[in-house]
Amino acid sequence: MDFFAHQDTARRASRRLIWVMIAAVVVVVVAVNFAFLAVFGLGPFVQPDLFGPEGPLSESSWPIVGWVSLGTVVVIAGGGLMSWIGLRGGGRAVAESLGGRELLHGSADGDGRRLLNIVEEMAIASGVPRPPVYVIADQGINAFAAGFRPADAAIGVTRGLMQLPRDEVQGVIAHEYSHILNGDMRLNMRLIAAVAGLLAVSGVGRMVLRSAAYSSGGSRDKKGNPLPLILFGAALFAIGLAGWLLGRWIQAAFSRRREFLADASAVQFTRNPAGIAGALKRIATGGSGVTAERASDVAHLFFADALLKRMSGALATHPPLAERIARLEGKVATTAVASPTSAAPAAAMGFAGPAGTAPSAVQAGSMSPEQLHLGSVLLERLPAILVEASHEPVTARALALLPLLHRDPIACERQLGTVRAREPWLAAEMLRLLPTWRGLNADRARWPLLQLACPALAALSPRQRTSHLATAETLAAEDGVVSLHEFCVLRMTRRLLGPPAPAAVRCRLGSCTADLAILLGAIALCAGAEATAQDAAYAAGWARLPLPGNMPGRPSANACETAIGPALDRLAGLDAAGLRALIDACAYAVAADGRIQAREAELLSLVASQLGVPIPPLVDG
Repeated sequence: MDFFAHQDTARRASRRLIWVMIAAVVVVVVAVNFAFLAVFGLGPFVQPDLFGPEGPLSESSWPIVGWVSLGTVVVIAGGGLMSWIGLRGGGRAVAESLGGRELLHGSADGDGRRLLNIVEEMAIASGVPRPPVYVIADQGINAFAAGFRPADAAIGVTRGLMQLPRDEVQGVIAHEYSHILNGDMRLNMRLIAAVAGLLAVSGVGRMVLRSAAYSSGGSRDKKGNPLPLILFGAALFAIGLAGWLLGRWIQAAFSRRREFLADASAVQFTRNPAGIAGALKRIATGGSGVTAERASDVAHLFFADALLKRMSGALATHPPLAERIARLEGKVATTAVASPTSAAPAAAMGFAGPAGTAPSAVQAGSMSPEQLHLGSVLLERLPAILVEASHEPVTARALALLPLLHRDPIACERQLGTVRAREPWLAAEMLRLLPTWRGLNADRARWPLLQLACPALAALSPRQRTSHLATAETLAAEDGVVSLHEFCVLRMTRRLLGPPAPAAVRCRLGSCTADLAILLGAIALCAGAEATAQDAAYAAGWARLPLPGNMPGRPSANACETAIGPALDRLAGLDAAGLRALIDACAYAVAADGRIQAREAELLSLVASQLGVPIPPLVDG
């Protein structure tokens, strides 16, 4: 599975969706104009005072057509915008609209704890923030992943899915994780808004029908005749339904193409086709329907058909179950999905082995059975006191502030005093967790713990979010210098708790030479105190970049600290090839001495997350 290629494919699909939706809107606008002219200009209810004596097809009538067209576009755009605003909460908004309730460790039963354990293992193995998990009460076997990006994703499951054997649950969750990693979620959210916009015309038709029913007041003279409005309202309603069907066809066409890829990716992640195939077989006999009122609006998000009455043919949101099962069992020839070990050298990243060995290759945005096992082992090794703290919003705040504390005891006490003056309980909680946190140096488990804490932090109230962000900013700037490590932690916190960041401007590697030098120079500063080690790390990273010309000089520490923020903002807009080369270069920079130290591994994970690239944990073998 090539993360960067799939991200590019998702972007191209989004661009195609825009053009397809423009075509659909044009069809609806033409139909509405035709209906308007048929009722008010060409039929028995012609309105000469509206079109003039020359009739509806004269040049003087074009402004009327223009206003009708504009009104139709405004209705469609308004309906889509209202749906988009309702989805701005990301995956949580979708899950809650379906009646889902968040599954929490404190209240979970045995099946719930097993499910959360599977999700946490995959979060650690893939390097993405652990998404919140929502449970829908239906007994049908189904699941979905929703959100605009991994940071605001949510996974929803039905109660029926939770009762399956562990390997089948793992296969379905791996399928949903592939949607998160492949970039499918944002496209799926756009499809929801697009279909809602087309359906809005039908809503206007209903309003016109109601207005016609009450406007005449019983009068049957020409001016009070409600029949023209009734006919036009009925036409709008029919056109809206036709547009909705057109939107559903578009939605289904995009969805079906991605389901086979997600199935193949799930097998790659788990190396167990029997797991996901077993779940599909149970669906074939037991069903996957979801009874929530809004299930039809988001049917394309689900693992299997969520409609109680399944659609077939062009309107089916998922491929036939029999075909999916046959592909998983090898009875149908399929296109191979590249495995991490077959990735091109340009996609390689440092995966630390024992001291003195060179890093092996591992691919971004992917999982393997070995990584899943590593995630499971690492989750078991994490201290229980810190894992429990990551599960609750209050204690997760303390956990998320620990990376910003200084190693120097005096400076650390000064920082804790700042927190104590604002929120005494928070300082006390940080003190309780600090000794265990400090003992994690050799385990490289800090970044996975922060990933596990993301759902709890995202559940903070607006006031708590503001307070937490202000405290984090203060702690990072306590000594007057914000290090690269502190900067990355702050950016992660801002992205999780602050307003959405603006979309990065698309760019190519060759146009970002200065920014590349800043980032690699900042990473090289962590190679050691000696300039020779820093120069070697910088040169090793730059050598991996496919750029012509000589290597620029390594920027000073001051230049890196002041320019790293804008540089990361611009580099986040790199195309797939550029982002692939940059992550590869960063990995080679931190592994220039033959191994990746704990702080370097953590820093690489943080930097990759700022660039929107999930990478697996980097731990010693």
